[in-house]
Amino acid sequence: MLIGEGPGREEDVQGMPFVGRAGKLLMQAIVAAGYKRKQVTITNIVKCRPPGNGTPRDSEMDACSLYLNRELEHYAPSHILCLGNIAALRVIKRAGVTSFRGEWFEAQGRRFMATYHPAYVLRQATRSQVSRDFFSDVEIFLKEAIA
Repeated sequence: MLIGEGPGREEDVQGMPFVGRAGKLLMQAIVAAGYKRKQVTITNIVKCRPPGNGTPRDSEMDACSLYLNRELEHYAPSHILCLGNIAALRVIKRAGVTSFRGEWFEAQGRRFMATYHPAYVLRQATRSQVSRDFFSDVEIFLKEAIA
């Protein structure tokens, strides 16, 4: 399971996570790793676009936690990839993805990893290392999670 922060404009319109520009980059990483979107479950911490497309507030994340918990129960993923700081902080309870991206964590019978959010990668167009790290993290995660 891949968990992001929250929907952007295009996701809000279509009612699906990661279908905008960031979603297209995420799909490129999934395909580059040799997989298809239907092989992974993708969701977000919050289920509706925060006002002004800002960072979700704790109250918004708390309000959506029941939905995320139900998704975790339903899909029962053994592996979770957190996309960005918000997801990592909420799920792994750690912030500062740059300092621990690509590392594995274990808790409650699950393996967790975090990487950059695809929207962040898009904003870092001049920093090709960020893009390479993101693609590498997605590939490493999927190879273990779907093995």
